[in-house]
Amino acid sequence: MKTAKMVSWLLVVTLLLGCMIFPASAEGERLPPPEIMEREDLNFPYLTFGAYEQDNNLENGPEPIEWLVLKEEDGRALVLSRYALALMKYHHTVAIDSSVTWETWESRAWLNGEFLEAAFSKAEQERIPTVTVETPMVHDHDPGFDNVPVNDTEDKLFLLSMQEASRYLKGGKARRCQPTAYAIAGYEAAMGQDWETSMSGFWRREEYMGNCVWYLRSQGKFPGSAALVEVYGRMTYMFDAMIYLPELIVRDFMWGIRPAMWIDLTP
Repeated sequence: MKTAKMVSWLLVVTLLLGCMIFPASAEGERLPPPEIMEREDLNFPYLTFGAYEQDNNLENGPEPIEWLVLKEEDGRALVLSRYALALMKYHHTVAIDSSVTWETWESRAWLNGEFLEAAFSKAEQERIPTVTVETPMVHDHDPGFDNVPVNDTEDKLFLLSMQEASRYLKGGKARRCQPTAYAIAGYEAAMGQDWETSMSGFWRREEYMGNCVWYLRSQGKFPGSAALVEVYGRMTYMFDAMIYLPELIVRDFMWGIRPAMWIDLTP
C-alpha cells in the first residue's frame, strides 16, 4: 500500500512539474547584434558597442563606445573607434630595432588584454571574432624605407594599417580624431604635463585644435617605428630624426590609440 501511494505521489509531482513554465537560462542566450545607425554629424554609419571610461567622471561609470562602420561584409562589420580611447606609446621603447613590429608592440598586447577585458563583457566578446591580421609593407621597393616583414597575427582588436586607413578613411578630414577626456587625463598623469601645451606645436590652425596624432600598425621609415595620422589628417611615418634631434617638437610619442575590430552582426 505504501509503495502504491509513493508511486502515485511521484506521478502527481511529475505531472505538476511538466505543466510549470521555467524561464530560459540567460547563460545560453546570445547577445543581440548592435544596431547600425546614421547621424548627420558623422560621415559614417556608426554603432555603439561595449563601454569604456571616456568623460573622466569615474562616478558615472564607463560610457558606451561609439564605432564608425567602415565596411560590412558576410554578416560582419569592420569598425573603428570614433575617438582615441588612450594616449600611449605604440611600444615601450622607441628605437631602431628590427625585432619590434606590430606583432610585438605593447599596444597590441594592451588592446587584446587589458582593454578587451575592460571594455567588453564576456557576451560582447563572443561577438568579436579573432581574425588573421596581415600587415603588408608600405614601400617595399623604396630604398628610403628599411622595411622589415611582419608576421600575420591573430587578434580580436587591432590598429588600422596604412592601406586600410587610405581605403576606408577618404581624405584628411575623415581621418582627424580627438582623444577622450579620460585619455588626456591618463597622459597628464603619466607625463606630468598639460596635454594641450605639449600639442601646441602641432596645432597650426584653429580647426585642428583638440586633434591628436594617432597610430597605424604599419611600420614607419625605420625598423621598430610606426606609421601615423597627423592632427590634420595626413598619413605619415615616424623617421629616425624623431629620436636623435632634440629640437623637434616630438618628445614622448604618447599618441592616440583607435581600436579597430570586426563585429559579428548575425542574429
